[in-house]
Amino acid sequence: MKKITKKISTATDRSTAINAVKNRSGSQLIRFPAVPVPVQFFISLAGFLFLLNFLWESLHGLLYLDHQVMPAGSYVPMMLEMAGYDTLAVSAFYLFISRLNNTLLWPLTLINISIFSLIALLMAYGTEYSAVHILHQWDYRPSMPTVLGVGLFPLFQLTATGLLAMFFSGKIASVEIPKPTAIPQRR
Repeated sequence: MKKITKKISTATDRSTAINAVKNRSGSQLIRFPAVPVPVQFFISLAGFLFLLNFLWESLHGLLYLDHQVMPAGSYVPMMLEMAGYDTLAVSAFYLFISRLNNTLLWPLTLINISIFSLIALLMAYGTEYSAVHILHQWDYRPSMPTVLGVGLFPLFQLTATGLLAMFFSGKIASVEIPKPTAIPQRR
């Protein structure tokens, strides 16, 4: 047992170390093999994305014309399907930004957040506009606020749920985000 404890304290590679859950007094309660940080991050990202998008879809679904009269047997599976599509879309946006940064775990800097938000807004606008005005798949209730012919809540859904999921996933996976370096001042 002492050898394992020593390995825990000296291990630097998160993917091979053994994590221990500690209580407030500092004694170890449970030992479990560590999961690599990228795996922790992406599992929690997918979970948060799905949950947040399901909640968002379900709540703003009340602002669509036909959704209030749909039976739960049709409404819930439709919301689950839409949340799945949104999870895949936001994950793809995340991976695109990862490619731009040449790293899977990119920092939430202003430029990365801006690029992600722009992509999410453009894709949400294009999808929603075509579904409402071209394909006539659904209509808004008068209570839905619109921007350029598209519902305000669906427009910001992918951006908001994506950024929230990335933030919480980073916290759960203990992703250390590099801090922007300050510009040295000349004296």
